Amino acid sequence: MNMENEKKNKRKALILTIIAVLTLLALVGGATYAYFQAQAGEGGQANVNVTTGTTDSLTFSVLDKDVTREGNDDSKENIIDDNNANEIVISAKESNFGKTGTSLGDGVTGSAILIAGSDDYKAEDKYNVYLNITKNELQYSSYKKDTPDEPDTGKNVLTYTTTEAKSKATEEALTGYSPIPELYLTIKKGETEIKEGVTINGVALNYTPGLFGDPDVEDKTDKTLGGFDITEAKGLIKIRTNEPITVNGNADNHTTTDEWEIMITFKNLEYDQNINTGKSLTGEVLIQKEEYVSQDIKTLNKLLADSNKEETTLYYHDNNLTGGAQDGSYRYAGSFEKVKNFVCLDGGETSEGTCANNDSDLYRIIGLFKNNNGQYEMKLIKYDYATSEQLGDKGAYKSLYNVTYPYSSDDSNYKGPEEIYNTIGGYYWTSDSNEVNEWAGSELSKINLNEYYLNTYLKGEKHIDIDNLIETHTWSLNGHDSYEVTPKVMYDNEMDRAVASSPSVPTLTKEKENKIGLIYISDYGYATSPSSTSDYTTIVHEYDKNNIPDNNWMYMGLFEWTFSRNSATNNHAFYVYNTGLVDGGRVYYNAFGVRPSFYITSSVKIKSGDGSKGSPYRLQLN
Repeated sequence: MNMENEKKNKRKALILTIIAVLTLLALVGGATYAYFQAQAGEGGQANVNVTTGTTDSLTFSVLDKDVTREGNDDSKENIIDDNNANEIVISAKESNFGKTGTSLGDGVTGSAILIAGSDDYKAEDKYNVYLNITKNELQYSSYKKDTPDEPDTGKNVLTYTTTEAKSKATEEALTGYSPIPELYLTIKKGETEIKEGVTINGVALNYTPGLFGDPDVEDKTDKTLGGFDITEAKGLIKIRTNEPITVNGNADNHTTTDEWEIMITFKNLEYDQNINTGKSLTGEVLIQKEEYVSQDIKTLNKLLADSNKEETTLYYHDNNLTGGAQDGSYRYAGSFEKVKNFVCLDGGETSEGTCANNDSDLYRIIGLFKNNNGQYEMKLIKYDYATSEQLGDKGAYKSLYNVTYPYSSDDSNYKGPEEIYNTIGGYYWTSDSNEVNEWAGSELSKINLNEYYLNTYLKGEKHIDIDNLIETHTWSLNGHDSYEVTPKVMYDNEMDRAVASSPSVPTLTKEKENKIGLIYISDYGYATSPSSTSDYTTIVHEYDKNNIPDNNWMYMGLFEWTFSRNSATNNHAFYVYNTGLVDGGRVYYNAFGVRPSFYITSSVKIKSGDGSKGSPYRLQLN
């Protein structure tokens, strides 16, 4: 399918989507194998013309390319022409794979074409080639022993058939073993295969010749399949930056064409690959003149620009921010009125202006935090406390907050509307009668937040499904033995960062992976402007003094649970007092307000809004 030429100076991006759906089908010859067949769609190409300051022109062309890696199967029934330039589906089929099967994948061919327009037929320019892996759920299933036993004891290869089994494997169990690649990236420029100089998130990718089948059987080795191991890779892969292209031609030939072939291959192993069943990878190939700017950086630049219009409210927590987290995050800090970090998630992608549903779908941006791939994810907190309708009346629910004695006795500090106050739910940190501050067993987490709120309320009629925007996050669940600490000391202990100025203290559990959580004490501490806390030297237990609550946008005036636990006991967690200070209490005695918090994918786009409460940011949902 041919697409019209885009306007001059507009970058070109071709999206290559590879969805790997892996299904375990059969037991063959006493061993388990995975089988795969490609299902493809319509092929397509696109061109972008870039005119330079002279009469020279730089054109980019990309074309979807089917990739079939043949083993001993001479029927070639795996070779299927693509009919979709953006997508390829790989699904299991017993007749295609196994001992004599093939490994399949997909890719693109692209060209950078420079045409000299000068009288001497000479020109020079530069361009960039990237592969951006925006989603990758695949993981290694098999590990080969670095020094195989002689004779073979059957322990030369470790195979994990489920994610749970792999997660329980200790580091000691894998000592002396190396992962067997399952996903390969192969790159050619012309007839030359690229084997070095390719990086992901600034780290060089590892080139490997790869293996076809059982590594201990010589005739099963596919020596033609080599490439960069991207089995668990995610993020921006820089194939070439500032790649030079020149023309030294004549009247008959004044064009230079650089041809690229970029392919991703999922390799069939003769081991059980069931760990990857239903997993997928999504990526986009970009051949363009402009330097690539990721969506998370565009979002950050937008938020920084809006924050700096009047006065800075989005602070960079590097080593230069006194008392800061020193984690490379950007966090909002300042008064309720000055900080413009509102986001509306009422599902109205085309809606503008005030958020619907009596502000119940308003959220605020805590900040942008780097994930394991070096990309910024947006962390949100619900603007107001959750109602019993939003979190449900089961699990850790006790009663409505306004009848929860004695903590409802003073609502004079509450900053939200009265109609919301009368529907706010009062929840225990956990309803477990053992009163253990283990978040993994907390019914507030399991039932109210990650079941009812996530799967019922957010997917109700009032919302377009935003579940695909919320990242599954590994929450650190450490804590401190005292609330008389600064935000930095609390943060280091929450994240289990043992540093000289803030040594970690013993804790019960380290982390929990799910989508919806709560704020940390450090989140609350850093929401106050540095000047009002004397560069974050004020301890969080004294946050009710010196007008600190008036300079903390997160403070809403009621008792509120946080993630942070008191590590000196097994039944206490920290909370925000209704006057603004931080205190601690028993997890199954106190019923407080709850504000869900979660991380938004780094690929999110801000569609409209300026971040104010009257014109909150609207996110691009697709």
